[in-house]
Amino acid sequence: MKKINIITILYFSVFLFFSYSCSKTGGLFGGKKVYEGDISLRYQSEVNAFVKKGYTEVTGNLDIIGFASERPGEKLINNLSGFDNLKKVGGLFSINKFQNIPNLNSFKNLEFVGGTFAILLNGGLTNLDDFLNLKSVGGVQIGQNENLQNIDGLINLESLTLIAVGDNPNLLNLDGLSGLTVGEIMRISLLRNDKLISLGNFETLTTVNTIQIIDNPSLESLDGLENLISLGALELINNGIDNISALSKGVGFIRTLKIKGNHQLESLNGLNGFTTATRLEIAENDILVDLNGLESLNRVEEVMRIRLNDALLSLDGLDNIEYLSNLLEISSNPNLVDLCAIKPIVDNGLIESKYSVFINNYNPTYADMQAGNCSL
Repeated sequence: MKKINIITILYFSVFLFFSYSCSKTGGLFGGKKVYEGDISLRYQSEVNAFVKKGYTEVTGNLDIIGFASERPGEKLINNLSGFDNLKKVGGLFSINKFQNIPNLNSFKNLEFVGGTFAILLNGGLTNLDDFLNLKSVGGVQIGQNENLQNIDGLINLESLTLIAVGDNPNLLNLDGLSGLTVGEIMRISLLRNDKLISLGNFETLTTVNTIQIIDNPSLESLDGLENLISLGALELINNGIDNISALSKGVGFIRTLKIKGNHQLESLNGLNGFTTATRLEIAENDILVDLNGLESLNRVEEVMRIRLNDALLSLDGLDNIEYLSNLLEISSNPNLVDLCAIKPIVDNGLIESKYSVFINNYNPTYADMQAGNCSL
């Protein structure tokens, strides 16, 4: 009996040791080879050693860098083959600083990234067609890929919480994200994509905490966001958009509303459902003649600035704002002659020191506004 117990204990100890070793070095439980923790690959020898193990999963971050400081006896990475078994990365998945690698075919079986899926500074890439099996990521960050034309290879991606796409001068659209099935995203940030024409179709998306669309001169509309209902902050700056009607289902409170430098924007129609804002800024929109589209807005918690809108004739659209707690600035609108829409703000207690109206065609004083002398 004692002999049997000793044999059992020895067998169990060996089993535990083997199990632990497999989890750290890539054992064969369930056909998986798992790398525990984070790994950064900067040299070809490191890549070769990693792919030789045939890992199917990395539990932490996987960061692959094409440019690193020189190390005696080491070559920079010039071959990314061998990752074919990899299906899951628990943290960040990053491929960056590769100028001469035209595709990422070796990652064609990747299905899941728990952190950010980051493709950065890869001058050789024209598409992401090698990621058709990718279903879920924590976020997408695609930046400074000078020859990237489309991201259609992400079409089977269903869930994420962050979209950050910036400085891709030849990217035409975001159609590759049209397969998303999530209803809520924390942030959409689109910055400096010179040829970006359209957003794609986000038909299931109803809630976004923050949208920043900045310096996309070819982007003409926000089509694709038609089902958006709740929006925490919106910054539209220096784009080619001529309308924002796609946002017409948006309702309620919006923290920041900043519409600036959109030289083709003809109207604010599409913002009609928002009732309260913390900060409102309408600036440098060259052909905007009034502020119709903001009729539902009845409260601005902190600051409202209307400035440098060359064609603005009146503040119509702000008529229903009755409360503003801090600063009101109406400035440098050379054709503005009718400011009567903001009289209710003055009548409802805005103090004179917070009233700033200057360098417009007509500049009524605080006393003028109180007396009803609000237009020419």
